[in-house]
Amino acid sequence: MRFLGQSEVSAFLSGRPDYSPLVRAWVSEMSHRDWDCASALKADFGLVDISALPAVVFYLQPTALRDRHSHRLQEAHCPPHRAGCPNALPDYKTMTIKPIRTPADLRTSKARLALLMTAPNTDQHDDEIEVLTTLIEQYEQKHTPIDAPTPVAAIKFRMDEKGLSARQLEPFIGTRARISEVFSGKRQLSIDMIRSLHEGLGIPYESLISGRSSTHDHGNVSTPVVDKLNELGFNIRANDIGAFISASMSNPSLALLRKTRTQRAASKTDQNALLLWQAAILQRSEQSPLKSQFKHSAFTKDSLRQLAKLSVRADGPRQAIDRLVTFGISVVILPALPGTFLDGAAMVNQKGTPVIGLTLRHDRIDNFWYTLLHECAHVTLHFNEMIRTNEAFIDDMDIRGEDDFEREADALARETSLIPPQIHSETDWNDSTSLDELHALSSRARVHISVVAGRWQRDHQNYKRFSRLIERNSIKPMLNLGD
Repeated sequence: MRFLGQSEVSAFLSGRPDYSPLVRAWVSEMSHRDWDCASALKADFGLVDISALPAVVFYLQPTALRDRHSHRLQEAHCPPHRAGCPNALPDYKTMTIKPIRTPADLRTSKARLALLMTAPNTDQHDDEIEVLTTLIEQYEQKHTPIDAPTPVAAIKFRMDEKGLSARQLEPFIGTRARISEVFSGKRQLSIDMIRSLHEGLGIPYESLISGRSSTHDHGNVSTPVVDKLNELGFNIRANDIGAFISASMSNPSLALLRKTRTQRAASKTDQNALLLWQAAILQRSEQSPLKSQFKHSAFTKDSLRQLAKLSVRADGPRQAIDRLVTFGISVVILPALPGTFLDGAAMVNQKGTPVIGLTLRHDRIDNFWYTLLHECAHVTLHFNEMIRTNEAFIDDMDIRGEDDFEREADALARETSLIPPQIHSETDWNDSTSLDELHALSSRARVHISVVAGRWQRDHQNYKRFSRLIERNSIKPMLNLGD
């Protein structure tokens, strides 16, 4: 059995620079695998010898390396440390652990580790194995770091692994001409390409954004966007944008990859401006710490229904925001930036607190409640998903949601919280619905008449009828917000 550590890989790379991109892609791939047991590792690599070792990345038999990566690693002259070599290693029954300060210490520790891995009763040495593993990992990360592969190398590695042709990359990158430009270095991967390659082929984000130019990512932010942020009190300069975004996101290296529901955003949306808006929302949320900690189990569908009933009160919007704060949910109102077209968003900040962002671009009672309840529905239904994926839901309510997440949030907000189906079914909901019937439904559902009228207009795509029932230009004054 061979322990292939970072120092051996680095030594190999220094002697074979032509292998460097592919080996780095392989190392990156191994670093991002999440094996929780030996059987899972064997399912990926076939011939593997590993046992009770959660912290070590590479413990592969040489045959496995030759079978899967022969053209990359078969010529590596890494000295194998094998168990059973006479006078080569101390007795595995004696624990000998000391700090690793030199390359000689590293070699000795690896030899000891290899011996323990082949001991008759490996489980008896779990503690020593874990300590040695940690010491080796820390030393190698400090003294022999391995840089991430280039994005092209990572893509080619996955193509080779899956037997893909360049043409089969078209769903992820685009036309063959665009693929050629990416492979030749003439074009950087776009954010959408990176997301597609990660989600479709499982290539780690870190590999796909390696060496990505921050100037390229943030330099296209328009002057009106920066001016608007300064108008809103953020005091930011164009060359500070990258730092501003990274400081607000929970994972700075993946800041540009925060998922946005493009299915519910206009195609002409300025993605950089949209990301800046998200960062501004998150920064504002952290500036006003909440007294209550969010408990997902306490924020239920019934909580949304109770919020909806506040719509009939004159200061209902203010009361709703205050109530959400008591649940441990931050609500930030910030106008949309130039080039963005959205009503609201649901996300989590660096502390794991749910954050609801609102733009109030349509200062109407029905739009406020529909948007607020929709984002609350995302928190109720999809909070764990937001935590797991670092995903932000960005919503333009003028566009119908087409994916499952949006449909679920729509159903909970409109059809359960605002106007429950059992109450809605009592009304003749058609082109001939009368004014009296809308008022009666408003009374039974205990929601504002504007909410009922707005629902009818949207369902029937008729925005002239009942327009006088839609209360406008009252939310911002109520919340002491300017234009």
